[in-house]
Amino acid sequence: MQPSNSFPRTNLRTNFTIMRLVKTDLRGLNSVGVLSKAGMVLHGMTDNPNFPSPMPTLAQLEDGMQELQVAITNATGGGRLAHALKDTATTKLSNLLKIMGAYVSAVAEGDETIVLGAGFELRHRSTRIGTLERPTGVRASTFSKPGQIALKWKPVRGARVYEVYTLVSGSETEEENWGLIAVSSSSRCMIEGLESCRYHCFRVCGVGAAGKGPFSQLARAIAG
Repeated sequence: MQPSNSFPRTNLRTNFTIMRLVKTDLRGLNSVGVLSKAGMVLHGMTDNPNFPSPMPTLAQLEDGMQELQVAITNATGGGRLAHALKDTATTKLSNLLKIMGAYVSAVAEGDETIVLGAGFELRHRSTRIGTLERPTGVRASTFSKPGQIALKWKPVRGARVYEVYTLVSGSETEEENWGLIAVSSSSRCMIEGLESCRYHCFRVCGVGAAGKGPFSQLARAIAG
């Protein structure tokens, strides 16, 4: 069976050596600071023609902000549970911002004005870590819900985020046949919106300060 071709081709280049442009380190920011940062990014990316298909979506970013705002309010004078929920909401929004930063880096292709226009800060130049290793142990599993496949792999040392590509159409040996479908800050992700009862093919690579590492071996599964 041929993999589904229901995904649009991505216009993002595959040589993301500009990962270090975007500052995604939020250490030192409290919950209010993270919320404020997310607000700047939301403002910068709303109706911004440079970012037609943000990952995550702006709606997801807004939902994360709303969740954190409510958690901050409830934690004021609240007990231990309320503060724990605030910490959870802060971590969730921070992760959304990190993934968004990876997307902005890919689109900006080294253009600092595009990064600043998205509401992000520029990172200080850092020493290259070196070429990343290829992700290993990549597994694709059919999930119980329709149109979903769960992916996981072993973490890659030095990788800040991982890019997941799907085979859009044609031969897997042709680079133009692959499209970026997800960016994950951890070594696992859930792919949604797939055509059910069809095989789908994926590959993963890590992205770090020195750029993009090699692709993993292919993983295939049938969407639920």
